[in-house]
Amino acid sequence: MSRARTWIAVLAIGQLAACSSTLTQISPTQPSGSPNGRVGPFLNSPFVLTVVGGLAVAAITTGYSYLKASKEEKLAKDNTLREQQINVLSSVTNDLPTYVSAMGSMRNFREWLEHHDKDSTEVDERGRTRDKIETLYQDYFKLLLQTKNSFSILAQVSSYYEAEQVCNRVKEEVRAIDKIHDATGYKEREEAMKAQDKVFESLLAAMATEIRQRRRNEKFPERKSDWCLFPVSEAPAKD
Repeated sequence: MSRARTWIAVLAIGQLAACSSTLTQISPTQPSGSPNGRVGPFLNSPFVLTVVGGLAVAAITTGYSYLKASKEEKLAKDNTLREQQINVLSSVTNDLPTYVSAMGSMRNFREWLEHHDKDSTEVDERGRTRDKIETLYQDYFKLLLQTKNSFSILAQVSSYYEAEQVCNRVKEEVRAIDKIHDATGYKEREEAMKAQDKVFESLLAAMATEIRQRRRNEKFPERKSDWCLFPVSEAPAKD
């Protein structure tokens, strides 16, 4: 602040000197009895110079205050966005693994039940009976209903993050989850879930990188598409 005030004072003195020079130029020496002879001394009087100097200082101060307010407003918006991004990162870290685990387990149990009728006495590879597996299926189904789905979770990322690398990781995450949905058989689904876990780690890293870049006021490549949840060719058309 002290430096800013010093520069304001310097600019004000410069403006005052310029005004004084201008007034001197527009009021040449005239005989004391002529009208111009009376106007010149008035324009160069301390009163006029004080008023003009005061207006110059006021203009410079107003300009500085406007620039300062604009900078503070931008800083406040950046801080708010960064806090929102941190909250989204926390939500994704907790909610997405819960959804993927519940969805994968539920599909495994459902698939086993579809291949074993109610009178079956067989057990799974862990020795669980059909009744136990059906109970587990119902439990995971309820958990899935209580958990945010992957679309709503990733939609938050798309709403609050702007970096191209985050958008690319979101698209990869969508494809990885789709492979879990489409998998047939326990082994294929487990492999798909392992692959999704690696993509998920990359997504979290990209989100953390954007937060860090914003905190440091570093520039980063912004995404080219408003739609991160779909490939560009599948994005809904804009109105």
